Amino acid sequence: HITPERWWFDAGNGAEFGQLLVGNAWRIDLMHRRDAFDPEKGVCHALPLPTLVRPELLVLPRQVSDDSCAQAALAGQGPTINQFMAALVVEAVRRLLEGRLTWWQAYLELETMSLRTVPADPGAVSRLLGMKEEKLIGRR
Repeated sequence: HITPERWWFDAGNGAEFGQLLVGNAWRIDLMHRRDAFDPEKGVCHALPLPTLVRPELLVLPRQVSDDSCAQAALAGQGPTINQFMAALVVEAVRRLLEGRLTWWQAYLELETMSLRTVPADPGAVSRLLGMKEEKLIGRR
């Protein structure tokens, strides 16, 4: 499970899909210095920030006027995607605070009514980051 330290939750959605990313390490090289995973306790202490996993999150959206902001936010969105994403974020925060969050990425598809998560384990994280799993595991 993931420990409740300082974590960044990034949620976003399109018309019928959404994603939620969780992280706290602002540089990938800090992951091994912080002993990201303690396998004996089954605890995760560090995951890369969402912007390291998805750098496009840092790209500013096209500028819209104040009058059309609400219209632009609603354009092309299904009527329930925001409610689904809000519930997903609240559930993730609740699980983090209770010490029961076991994943760090979630992808929601309303068309198929599916939710896919990526586990917060050394294997999944090392594959995504392209680093050796051993670098993420605590050496205590």
